[in-house]
Amino acid sequence: MSVTKPISFMKTYFPCRTLIALAVAAVAAVNCQSQAGEPAVSTSAGDSALPAGVALGSPVGQVFKLAQAGVDPSVIQTYISNCPGAFNLQADEIIALTDAGVSSEMMSAMFAHDKTLPAPAALPVPAPASAVPVTTTEQAGLPPPAPVAGADTAPVPTAVPADLSQNEIDQTLTPYGSWVQVDGYGRCWRPSVVVYDATWQPYCDRGRWVYTDYGWYWNSDYAWGVTFHYGRWFNSPKYGWCWWPNTVWAPAWVTWRSSNAYCGWAPLPPFTAYQPGIGFVYRGNHVTVGFDFGLAANCFTFVSVGHFCEPHPRYYCVPHTQVAQIYGQTAIINNYGHHDRTIVNDGVSVTIIGNAAEHSSAVLFALKDRVDVTLEIAIGSSVQVALFVAPALVFISLIVGHPMDFIFSPFEVAAVGVSTLIVAIVIRDGRSNWLEGAQLLGAYAIMAISFFFVRGF
Repeated sequence: MSVTKPISFMKTYFPCRTLIALAVAAVAAVNCQSQAGEPAVSTSAGDSALPAGVALGSPVGQVFKLAQAGVDPSVIQTYISNCPGAFNLQADEIIALTDAGVSSEMMSAMFAHDKTLPAPAALPVPAPASAVPVTTTEQAGLPPPAPVAGADTAPVPTAVPADLSQNEIDQTLTPYGSWVQVDGYGRCWRPSVVVYDATWQPYCDRGRWVYTDYGWYWNSDYAWGVTFHYGRWFNSPKYGWCWWPNTVWAPAWVTWRSSNAYCGWAPLPPFTAYQPGIGFVYRGNHVTVGFDFGLAANCFTFVSVGHFCEPHPRYYCVPHTQVAQIYGQTAIINNYGHHDRTIVNDGVSVTIIGNAAEHSSAVLFALKDRVDVTLEIAIGSSVQVALFVAPALVFISLIVGHPMDFIFSPFEVAAVGVSTLIVAIVIRDGRSNWLEGAQLLGAYAIMAISFFFVRGF
């Protein structure tokens, strides 16, 4: 028996296998070296990008990931309709989906989908056993996320928060949007809500204005509300509203416009800074307080003065067709300051907002048949005018050379007496109705006409 062929085969086969093994080992070594020079990427990155309480393998988690990726709403709707499992939305999941930009129509579709399933199928779908456990912010040693409670209950910070690091910013924002490269601005964050709502604007929805020791503070109930106190917003032609990162805190990074009837605000653009003792700096150059930062009218949100402090200004803003007109009728207000090196945003006058809120509150309580509260507001305002405004006007009149006095004519005294008597008769039963209101308006009209025709006082 000849052994020539086996030996020849071994001589050929063994070197080939050896060369292949060496080639594979070399490729693996090169790949390991290239990966060693790059930042490590966690295999559970998708799970870490979900808010605490939302499991990666659950139907809700899948919808969340689709929203993060900016998938077309119609595709997400189709996924919801064809999903074999139940969503069983809870309050925390609804808030998380809303923060991610998922529309109310999609969440309604989830509820409708669950109703079509048999009772056993409507049980929660457990996460796969291989899923990585969700790590809470407390376990990870990270600062707690921004409050997601309603605007009426969200706490306003009593102390100035510390400046954030870039790592803290990334971990806070990643679940609710995507990072994009924008020409001229670099790496910016785009919230998912912009993908599904083209009319969305910063400082307009899911929040309200609150006056604090540091001026006007935007109290947002988005989980990513930190973006309204750090960084700047701008409207990209390609991506829509995007956030430009910065780590310096302010109660709100906005510029203001105001008139007697309306007030408006717009996000300050990137490369804008306020330096205590110097003022505003834009793209490295000092600018005056009347600088408009190149912001067009469509960057502003305008509301009537009486609705300035209402939650969700989006519901009270003027129509887009009137924005340009109101923009031209308002004046720029860049009323910033500092307190212990901390930025203070005084913005629009508190006096104007306070008077408007006082008057609107009186009307609101009157509509609720709370005459006692309405009277307290009206009397308090009248006393303020009588004891402070009127005396102040007398002294001011002397300064400007047009003296005024408190000498009332008999007709004026009679008018005050009749007014007091009518009001006392109307409110003595502690109730009000439309007829009594009409009587008061009629008495006011009669006195106005009388003052117009009566002369010599």
